Amino acid sequence: MGLLRLLFAFSVFLSHTPLQFHLPLVGAGLAVQSFFVISGFYMALILENKYAGQRHSYKLFITNRFLRIYPVYWVVLAIIVFLAVIKYSFHLVSDENLIVLFFQYYKNATPFVIISAFVTDLLRNVTLIINNDYLWRAPHDPAYLLIPPAWTLQIELLFYLLAPFLVRLRLIFLVFLIFLLTLVHNPLPFLINNNSFTVGFLINLPYFLFGILSFSLYRYIRTRAISNSMLHTIYIVFMLIVIFYTMLPFASIPLPYYTNGIYLTFLILALPYTFLLTKNNSFDRAIGVLSYPFYISHMLFIKLLDNVRLLSTHPIYFTIIAFIFALLGSFVLEKFIDKPIDVIRQRRVKMNTLQGKNKGKNKKNKPTE
Repeated sequence: MGLLRLLFAFSVFLSHTPLQFHLPLVGAGLAVQSFFVISGFYMALILENKYAGQRHSYKLFITNRFLRIYPVYWVVLAIIVFLAVIKYSFHLVSDENLIVLFFQYYKNATPFVIISAFVTDLLRNVTLIINNDYLWRAPHDPAYLLIPPAWTLQIELLFYLLAPFLVRLRLIFLVFLIFLLTLVHNPLPFLINNNSFTVGFLINLPYFLFGILSFSLYRYIRTRAISNSMLHTIYIVFMLIVIFYTMLPFASIPLPYYTNGIYLTFLILALPYTFLLTKNNSFDRAIGVLSYPFYISHMLFIKLLDNVRLLSTHPIYFTIIAFIFALLGSFVLEKFIDKPIDVIRQRRVKMNTLQGKNKGKNKKNKPTE
């Protein structure tokens, strides 16, 4: 499903460029929701295939997911901070300078408030999930999230913490939980603000559960004899829906509580067949590994090009150049950061499996008294 994920990342990228016209591709908001559905599908898949029966499986799963998310994110974050410091230190000051904007925002605040905001922003940007937004929404100062699309990583990381428990739910309980979360976004309105991070997570959690639901369908069909022609037909039809979404009125027909309900239904039904078709496709996998680095780094290149005045009056050239830089940056991040870390993650799973087997043998060979 690599090409599909890259298309969704490209949709988010386009939403941050100055293009005056829009491609018929699915919009950025729907692309993010689609990412969440795919993530739910993949987490159910890897928890069954890689972590079932593992020693300390929860700890291993969570730490491996953190290793998947944080290294690339931290590298991009470090580059953004480094460039901001360089820009400030050499008096390359403009309205877009992070440090200047931060102090302008808090110009009338006390030193205590400024220090508190700095520490809070630091924790939020470094950890993503350690913040003061769970009960109410903290002020969105210039340093709130230095990588704006990272708000989705916050949601993703919280889902990882719950995923090992959610994928074990029986189908009827999974459907009931989706129904419950669809109706009730804020279980404690007297305590939790509707704009809080908690409510934001609960609003988006059903999309991950849709992915787990889709995996249940995959479990049903994976042993069935399905022709390649059928798999290709489903894949091509769904890709056309994604690419020409705004030109297909039926795809955007709403369902109760879900404005893009028909599309989400297509997505849930198409994912298992798409995975069956592409899971052994090396080209699709090579494209797919670029989707996360591209998604998390594209704003860096867009902001850098914002400083080139010549491009500010040519949005098409701006978008093309930003896309090329973001794609090249993704190759670098994947090759030198993500790929070596992935080797470590896979090695940890293998070592844990071997240790479990050795421990089992030792117990078997232990003499009885």
